[in-house]
Amino acid sequence: MASTGVVLRRALVAASLGWAGLAGWAAPAQAQSGVTLRPVPEPNLVAVSSYYANHQGAAAEGYARELDQALDAAPPLNDTVISPAPVHAAPAACDSCETHAPVTCCQPCFAAPRCLDRWYVSVSGAWQHREDVHEVNDPLVFLEFDDGFAANAALGYRFDLFRVEVEYSFFNNEVERAGSGRDLNAIGIGPSNATGNINMRALMFNIYHDIQLPFTLWTPYIGAGLGTYQSEINSLYPDFFDTAGAPFAGQTVNSTSDFVFAYQFRAGASRQLGERTELFTGYRYFKGEDLTFSSPPFATFAPTFNPDGAETHSLELGLRIRF
Repeated sequence: MASTGVVLRRALVAASLGWAGLAGWAAPAQAQSGVTLRPVPEPNLVAVSSYYANHQGAAAEGYARELDQALDAAPPLNDTVISPAPVHAAPAACDSCETHAPVTCCQPCFAAPRCLDRWYVSVSGAWQHREDVHEVNDPLVFLEFDDGFAANAALGYRFDLFRVEVEYSFFNNEVERAGSGRDLNAIGIGPSNATGNINMRALMFNIYHDIQLPFTLWTPYIGAGLGTYQSEINSLYPDFFDTAGAPFAGQTVNSTSDFVFAYQFRAGASRQLGERTELFTGYRYFKGEDLTFSSPPFATFAPTFNPDGAETHSLELGLRIRF
């Protein structure tokens, strides 16, 4: 049996050169001895050392002689070329998940914004609450609203952790109560229930920042926008119109305002559903400046109607589709 030093030397060199070379050196020894040797399962120091320490006899000694001869003819260890492990492209370098294997790009791409640099469209719906509005010159003229809905559509572009978009929004609320104003209050005609609805249309330019977090499928975002909006009164009829008589009785209010400045803030989170689609949900605060309604029938009641703007709070749910 070979000495411990010889065994260790053989094991070190064999482990460095790899199992393929070791198997090649073993072939002549097996042919001469007629004994089939059990292959070493792993090309490492422990496995090779154990192999030599536990196999005795002529077959093992013949194998050892063949190995010694091969080691003498082998190049020095410091000249051995070891091929590096293949290096996969980093997920941040992926420009399109369609052109890469899913394991090396597409799955990490969902968390790497550079892979998602592209145009998108989004659609969303929302429950929204609108704050009461008051006439700027007479706070006793007011409208109270039921909770309503909003619908939004946007075209945007994503770059790194930011998104910019242009968005169209539609808001609608039913009117619940209306205030009669100072003059009617002075003769005992106060606020009453009302029918009709108020809608708003807004065109906004938004910017968002996506916040990457580890170990989660959700990506939080914050955003803000500037733009313009317009409001429309549809078939508004407070009950006190009947009590007030002419020119109010029987006269429903239908009117459209001018366009004025508006701004908004958003916060929420997105989750990847597929290669091109994202689900998102969040909160939206919308605020518009004072409006002016000057079309009929306000010319009959007063020169203008100036409600103190619009303020809404929305909970949104929607989809983004990239292209």
